[in-house]
Amino acid sequence: MEINIYYGKEHVSIKDQIVTLTGSSDRYQIDRAVYYILKTLYSIPRLYGISIKDNILEAWKKEFEIKFLDILKSDMELERIKFNNMRFEINTDKISIEGNLDTQNIFVKVKLLDIPDVENSLSGLVKLDSYYFNSIPKLKPYIILGNRSGLIAAFHKFLILHNEGTPGIPKTLGIVSEFINSIVIPEGVNYDIFGNELTSASDGIMINNVSGYNASPDTLSLFPLKFLLETSNGYFIIEDPEANLSNEFKVKLINLIKNNKSKLIISTNDKDFMLGNIITISHF
Repeated sequence: MEINIYYGKEHVSIKDQIVTLTGSSDRYQIDRAVYYILKTLYSIPRLYGISIKDNILEAWKKEFEIKFLDILKSDMELERIKFNNMRFEINTDKISIEGNLDTQNIFVKVKLLDIPDVENSLSGLVKLDSYYFNSIPKLKPYIILGNRSGLIAAFHKFLILHNEGTPGIPKTLGIVSEFINSIVIPEGVNYDIFGNELTSASDGIMINNVSGYNASPDTLSLFPLKFLLETSNGYFIIEDPEANLSNEFKVKLINLIKNNKSKLIISTNDKDFMLGNIITISHF
């Protein structure tokens, strides 16, 4: 699968296992747009339950466009996400999805690049649905923000999974809620952060017996990176992995990234983290 982002004069093609976005701060707009596109792809349901009136291909394509747009708009409106002058295109060998992320003109259009021989029936719809969905990798996206140490310190009480309810913070906090709510730690466990001990208690996390409010920035910065890369599989978008890290921690994190089999987008201007296919984003 290839994801193309068109932003101003920039064209960014994302298809390799590791892609590094470097250059101007516009890279943040691009990698966050990729995050919401991937999240929509991951969330879209199978469509074999739709009604068939006339043409099965047109019915499926129209329903895919409706579902994709509904999920994307719902997230962007609820989380107050705004993109300007941003278009995208997703290509597989069987389907192309293109659209506009501009807040004032959000749209999605699907092109069926390869058409299977199916009957205009319920069984044909199931076959058609499987044919196209099998060409779209279902990878759960994770975004790890560059200012994560401060966010972990501020919201450390919301990371704990309690029996009486779900953890997390309101989605109206936007991209911050996407980051914080991706980290769920059962109460009463210990986790090693390269020699530093994290303990999850009912009232939040402790690191080396110090409350998450007062833990060192380097350990707070490293924790979500190490935790998510080691416990989850999917598509990771990592902003400024070098933030607050000592050289020792940087080396360990680079090895952790290199040994990870997931797909990764790394947004950084740190030469040590320029891995995979490097794309430079210029000022517009």
